[in-house]
Amino acid sequence: MNGVVNIEDLRKLAKKRLPKIAYDFIEGGTDDEVGLVTNEQAFRKARIVPRYLVDITTREQSTTIFGRTYSSPIGIAPTGLAGLLLASIIAVAMSNASGSLNSLAASSVLDFSALRSGSAQKPTDDRSLMGRSRRMTLFWGLVLMGFGLVAWGPLLEAGLTVASLPFGSLLGLFLLGTFNRRSNATGALAGMFAGLLTILCVWRLTTTAFTWYVLIGSCVTFLVGSLVSRLTRPGEPVNHHATVRSA
Repeated sequence: MNGVVNIEDLRKLAKKRLPKIAYDFIEGGTDDEVGLVTNEQAFRKARIVPRYLVDITTREQSTTIFGRTYSSPIGIAPTGLAGLLLASIIAVAMSNASGSLNSLAASSVLDFSALRSGSAQKPTDDRSLMGRSRRMTLFWGLVLMGFGLVAWGPLLEAGLTVASLPFGSLLGLFLLGTFNRRSNATGALAGMFAGLLTILCVWRLTTTAFTWYVLIGSCVTFLVGSLVSRLTRPGEPVNHHATVRSA
């Protein structure tokens, strides 16, 4: 701190010692930093006139702002908080979106392929499979974008609500394929769409908390998938993943 006599000296010293991301976060402003420049110019126009030998026993620097009294109307806040929050939201959304899109597209492509070919085996045409995967990824991406355009309210509750909408069906599909050895592709698709439709109706038409969405969606998916699997024709391929074959 030797040689520091004003704020500019402190700024230079902080730039040398702080990591760049920390310095930019504290020192920088939002967007084009027009407000930051305007504030600096306004402060430089003000002049402090020193007064000596003046009675200060009745001096009071408190003030009232928005109906609340502050002892000193001076505060310091990180000006880059809005940008940091936006970057965090985008990073979290991208990390979750990639996994959701991959799971939804893969499940849709494999189930529809099993319905068309009558077999649960992997299609042999890799180029056709890749094309269908890309189209389903685009489709589910548009669906998730539609969810993102809805005004959801508080940030944390909105994120958990959006995540709860598809997770119930995904959990129901997992339980259906694991514990029901009579399940098939037709039942899985019917259960998935029934679970999604049920959750959307619960979300729009009731006041049920989002914490129940996963439980409701998984139960509906499992029950509808099991029922449709039993009602499908006997020649429908059966899920053998839930059975243990003896050697």
